[in-house]
Amino acid sequence: MYVCSIPEWKERFGDQMRVIRLEDYSADPVGTLKSIHEFLDLPDMTKQVLEIYIKSHKRRNERSKDNKKLGDMLGTTRQLLNSFYRPFNEELARVMGDERFLFE
Repeated sequence: MYVCSIPEWKERFGDQMRVIRLEDYSADPVGTLKSIHEFLDLPDMTKQVLEIYIKSHKRRNERSKDNKKLGDMLGTTRQLLNSFYRPFNEELARVMGDERFLFE
């Protein structure tokens, strides 16, 4: 439902705004942080600083061990959520010009 706010932010901030997907950060935290520094025109972080940062920040989008014991999400629940969010995700992908925001 981010698409409800992003057009207004894009109008206000234009090219000064960058949206980072959690999936991208989780898959490549170092590369993502480097791209953010480049976007902000900040000096490069040294490899040592990047490694310290990554080690000190646990992944936040993983289920806890206790939660994993509950099992996977029910298929009907996943289908319901996908159906609800699909129109928002489609509009987000259109607004951002990036199909990765479809979250399929």
